[in-house]
Amino acid sequence: MFRLKKKSFRGLKLVDRPVQGALARRLTTHWALFVSLAVGLTLAISAITDPFRPLSAHLATAWQTYGPLLLVLASLVPVFVWDSIKLSHRFAGPMKRFRNVTETLAAGQTPKPIALRRGDFWNDYAESLNGVIARVEELERRLGDAAVEEVSRKKAASDAAAAAWAVAEEVAAADTVPPGALDATVVTAAVTEGAEAVD
Repeated sequence: MFRLKKKSFRGLKLVDRPVQGALARRLTTHWALFVSLAVGLTLAISAITDPFRPLSAHLATAWQTYGPLLLVLASLVPVFVWDSIKLSHRFAGPMKRFRNVTETLAAGQTPKPIALRRGDFWNDYAESLNGVIARVEELERRLGDAAVEEVSRKKAASDAAAAAWAVAEEVAAADTVPPGALDATVVTAAVTEGAEAVD
């Protein structure tokens, strides 16, 4: 049996409600203002051409003449709003992704590179932000390598100092050095030599 694929309605929901809602409200407001001005202008022209006719007669004539057009315009408002929201996905979606990436970076984590959908706006900005992500990853890798190297160097210096101290204790225990000759200067020199050997 033939089965239809389930259609994705992801494109119908608002990605960034404040931005897309403001866009829909602005479009509806402009439409209402346009229709109000058009009706007012039509009534004014009708009243000027026949000033002695009653207002109700002007309204009836205007409704008979322009009523169908007004209904068509009113039925198109949802189409215009839907289309503007659909178009706004092309910039609201990328901005939401950019915001998520910057929040992830600010939290000290490394985000995944950005891949925008075909037809989205600001692909060049996504490429630039991907460059920043790659640079952050490289710097974190270098910083991690430097930290590992520093820990290894400090451990080697500590091991050398411990070995020098053990040698100094053996020498002191063997009584080959007169008492009092093994002081802090000798131990410090031994530790310094051990550290220089590591470098």
